[in-house]
Amino acid sequence: MAVTKVATTALVGVEALKVEVEVHVSRGLPSFDIVGLPEGTVKEGRKRIRAAILCSNFDFPLKKITVNLAPADLKKGGARFDLPIALGILGASGQIPAAALQRRLFLGELALDGTLRPCPGDLATALLCEKMRIPSLYLPRGSLGHFSLIRGCDAVFSDNLLQVTAEITGDATDTACKEDRQAVAEISRRLLVDLKEIHGQQSAKRGLMIAAAGFHSVVMIGPPGAGKSMLARGLSGILPLMQRQEAIEAAVVKSVALSPCDTAGVFCRPFRAPHHSVTLAGFLGGKQGMVPGELALSHRGVLFMDEFPEFRRDVIESLREPMDAGNYHLSRAWGQVVYPSRFLLVGAMNPCPCGFYGERDSECRCSLSQIERYRNKLSAPILDRIDIQLQVSRVGYRELQQQKSSQSSAEIADMVEAAAAIQRQRFSQELYPFNSDIPAKDLPRFCSLQPTQHKLLLEAIEKFQLSLRSYHRILRVARTIADLEGEKIIATAHLLEALHYRLGLRRFAAR
Repeated sequence: MAVTKVATTALVGVEALKVEVEVHVSRGLPSFDIVGLPEGTVKEGRKRIRAAILCSNFDFPLKKITVNLAPADLKKGGARFDLPIALGILGASGQIPAAALQRRLFLGELALDGTLRPCPGDLATALLCEKMRIPSLYLPRGSLGHFSLIRGCDAVFSDNLLQVTAEITGDATDTACKEDRQAVAEISRRLLVDLKEIHGQQSAKRGLMIAAAGFHSVVMIGPPGAGKSMLARGLSGILPLMQRQEAIEAAVVKSVALSPCDTAGVFCRPFRAPHHSVTLAGFLGGKQGMVPGELALSHRGVLFMDEFPEFRRDVIESLREPMDAGNYHLSRAWGQVVYPSRFLLVGAMNPCPCGFYGERDSECRCSLSQIERYRNKLSAPILDRIDIQLQVSRVGYRELQQQKSSQSSAEIADMVEAAAAIQRQRFSQELYPFNSDIPAKDLPRFCSLQPTQHKLLLEAIEKFQLSLRSYHRILRVARTIADLEGEKIIATAHLLEALHYRLGLRRFAAR
């Protein structure tokens, strides 16, 4: 008897790889074997598949059934192979035409009654279909992902196995089986906190606006109650909207992690705020099943680390490679994966364990050893990778009553969006969208200085003993400030402001 082939995918990190399900039904004692490095979840699918076929009014062949998942040297895991295996059995046994399964790709977990359940990596699979020019992708109706972003293939959503077979054979009577993609994706911003609600902190808001415009990492230090957390959450409402490619990258990571869809729209940037008790495995991901961690889930968005020094030392130090390269490699016993991680880091911390060191109105009760131990949790290499360092002070009650209302998040977002548009036009021929991504070799081209400005910056570097990395980051921040002002050339005022943000935490970092 002929072998029936059905296309599906396996996940390796956040990438989908094509897998061909080969099904052979022959005479012999009834058996059902799956080969090709299947994990336990795939093997358990035999019972789900048998029950789903019978509950869908098909016959389960009482013959020798052999299923091969090719390529055989790639480990396969998850319940994503249930639907393609079931269709392969129906095609090999002659209950549906095997030719109808060609040039289509199937993905989905089967319940015992034939109902389809979503699986991780549906959007990554859609991207593979677009790349390989596979015209149709069949998924559960509850499958996650923003398919309005995918242009190269049509996604067909079904409730159960019977609907899938009716659709591919042309016998569908339920018009809801095939669902058109959204014509235009919803565009909006995630507004957790309107910056207008935060009184005072004008210098901090200015720093956050610069951070949002150029996607620069920022850390805020100040006493409890100063508004650091609210400022960080207000950042989400002023970030520039994602472009299509950025939205696809972020949505793919979420689909692999089976993260809920954002109701705010597909072009809204992610905002992740892990608790400081998070483990290294939860932060980086890479556990069994290759589930992405918080770093990957914040890709193209914000990673907010409140109580920054309270995070585990290994978690904090794991930020080094992602902040430099925009991705990170994980090697485990089951394999190696690469996760994307180009995010905007926002850290918030107190100046000491009790939070009142250096405050005039409150007494700090921490010993010098406690303060030193607390500060040593943030190493110099980590602080050196932060572009903007802000001091946040508490706003007094009288000052609060006299404070005039500041700009709203919508008004600031318009200025940030204008600066982002300037950067997109400037880097239209490059692979990076923001000033923070400019490589060192291109800094002379995009961040040129006058001789007097260059001398000023060198004197500051020698006086404050700044690193070469600091020099590069000062130039990138100055470029962003100039973009916000609509200037093509970096002025001395832009350079001095960038240097000011660079020196904001020297008192904190002093040993």
